[in-house]
Amino acid sequence: MAKSDLTKTSDGISLADWDAVRILATGCVNAVVDGLENEKSAALRKKMLRLLNRLSMKYGDKPSILATKADYVVSNKKRVNLLEDAFSLAEKMGDHKNMTLISSSLAEFYVEDMGDLRNGRAWLDRLANALLDYPDSMEQSVYERIKHTMSLQTTQKTLDSL
Repeated sequence: MAKSDLTKTSDGISLADWDAVRILATGCVNAVVDGLENEKSAALRKKMLRLLNRLSMKYGDKPSILATKADYVVSNKKRVNLLEDAFSLAEKMGDHKNMTLISSSLAEFYVEDMGDLRNGRAWLDRLANALLDYPDSMEQSVYERIKHTMSLQTTQKTLDSL
């Protein structure tokens, strides 16, 4: 896809189709903020996964679709598999925007959610490389935050071993 195509996502999904995902995602976030996590958010999560499955049928597997699915699945294993598959597809497509966003998500997951510094370091390195091709100030700040968190966790592990 040409970089100047303003009618599609970086991986080729029409913005008209992707707007439905954005609108539903906003509803999911609002449900959580409103304290409706058990009632409304489960139904919205299922609705989002159905929408993403329909988009997969229309466009095939795309990094944006797989990475967004990862935000709505319950299983950490499924989440990681979806994100890793999304990154691999983005890499094959030369989709630097999604490579940046997905490596950021994986670095955050491994370091902040799982405390897995080995995998976190690998994805943080991929994020650093992706930021060279697709600079993004928000993702750069995520990179810096995760790097700092890793430094603190490494220091704590060193102190604990003394």
